[in-house]
Amino acid sequence: MLRAKTTEEQINDVLELLAGTNRILKKLSPETNRLMYLQEQRLKGQYQQQLIALLDEYPATLIVSRKRLTSK
Repeated sequence: MLRAKTTEEQINDVLELLAGTNRILKKLSPETNRLMYLQEQRLKGQYQQQLIALLDEYPATLIVSRKRLTSK
């Protein structure tokens, strides 16, 4: 019967997966890295546009959020 993993074991599993992912990413060609960077920049631009549209639509939300952040 399998026992439940401890939090530390779960964290170690995640760290091992991340290390493996990093090894794979380092093997990618420079062209692939460049394309991934361009896609990331494109997505950032889209997210910024969506955020601006939301803030234009709901300006009071930003004011309330700022008050909450500064009052802490």
